[in-house]
Amino acid sequence: MALCLAIYFSYKKETNYAPLSLPTISKIGAVATSLLLFSCTAEPQPIAYGTDNCDHCRMTISDNRYGAELVTKKGKAFKFDSAECLAAYVNEQKEIDPALLLVTDYTRPGEFVNAAEATFLQSEQQPSPMGLNLTAFADQKTATATAREKDGNLLRWPDVLHLAADYAKQM
Repeated sequence: MALCLAIYFSYKKETNYAPLSLPTISKIGAVATSLLLFSCTAEPQPIAYGTDNCDHCRMTISDNRYGAELVTKKGKAFKFDSAECLAAYVNEQKEIDPALLLVTDYTRPGEFVNAAEATFLQSEQQPSPMGLNLTAFADQKTATATAREKDGNLLRWPDVLHLAADYAKQM
């Protein structure tokens, strides 16, 4: 409503035209409010593989089997080349309030899954872009079968955060 009144008084002051009617002011306010709400929606943004840079390590995000994303409650998207970069960023940036933490499902390149729902494989036989050898899976059975095949360990998101924190301490 304050926006509507500001528009009304600035319009009346700056023009010689008749003042805007209350229904017109309300419509302008509704459109402005809709635009503000729409622009603050927490939705994932597509990663432009080969073009976008990781918001943590600044490398070009190139492998569509490993991308990750953090979307704030205000709708700002931060893109990462791997789950380990996402985890390191979350650990370092305590003031960011994420609405979404997303990782790419290895079996569906370019498709995101909620990091808290994913199962992560850590295996030297399944290298990832940043060296912690983490691969995310949406499906627990697929992750388990791949872990047996690749002689790896299965982790959940809190484990990944801990692993990234330990790795950062070693650096």
